[in-house]
Amino acid sequence: MERISDFSPDGRKIVYFAGMKYKPQVLHCTVNGRKNSTFLYIRHGIYDYTYAGGGIHAEAGDIVYVPAGGHYTYDIPSGEDTFTVQMEFDIFDAEDKIVTFSAHPTVVMRGATRETAALFESVVAAILGGTDRLYTTGNFLLLLSELAKRESHATVAAPSEKIQTAVEYLRYHFTEPVSVAYLAKLCYLSETHFRRLFAHGMGMSAVKYKNRLLTDAAKKLLHTEDRSIGEIADALGYPSVYAFSQSFRRESGMSPSGYRASVACLKK
Repeated sequence: MERISDFSPDGRKIVYFAGMKYKPQVLHCTVNGRKNSTFLYIRHGIYDYTYAGGGIHAEAGDIVYVPAGGHYTYDIPSGEDTFTVQMEFDIFDAEDKIVTFSAHPTVVMRGATRETAALFESVVAAILGGTDRLYTTGNFLLLLSELAKRESHATVAAPSEKIQTAVEYLRYHFTEPVSVAYLAKLCYLSETHFRRLFAHGMGMSAVKYKNRLLTDAAKKLLHTEDRSIGEIADALGYPSVYAFSQSFRRESGMSPSGYRASVACLKK
């Protein structure tokens, strides 16, 4: 591979760039040892990534990072009108060791701003068009800086071992009533200590994490199934449609019906 540029005092260098825009043809794929690091901007559609110990849900407007060497599976719901803009790259440090930013697929930005989406697409267009390398690299670094500021806490790699039991429990039981006291007991911690460790390890409280899991599941159901709002609320364990709507709005900024309508527009 040909070096493109050195870009930092510690000798890091970008040695490979590739850009593409495409409609995925493979709806289910297992990747073992991805060759290059990748940023993926989802214009339309949904991606569900799973990997050892966790997973993420990404949808239109999100930017996903997938590390070189990563092992994971992705699924695209059948019938989704999916279109992505993607850039692949390799960054090496001064000792020629590959640099990655996460061990697993990660949503680095939820709902990219118009400016960030335009910057992302301009970098890919520059790569595809063979634009001056200095210009391409400069915009790529601007993009990295922007993503670093807005990195999502949707997936946090390697949470503290002391809270891992609670994290795993929530991933499989998020539709069930659960108290912070019970989660702390699972981890053999005091409630105060548990709250502090969970917030430090996951970047949010246990309640917030549970609500995010519920919202991600709700988005998937609203997007892929014809069940009523009430049926979805019941399936996810909410005591009422009102409680579901309030929680969903807090997490996503819109009502369940509003989200369903916005997703339906993308299919047209």
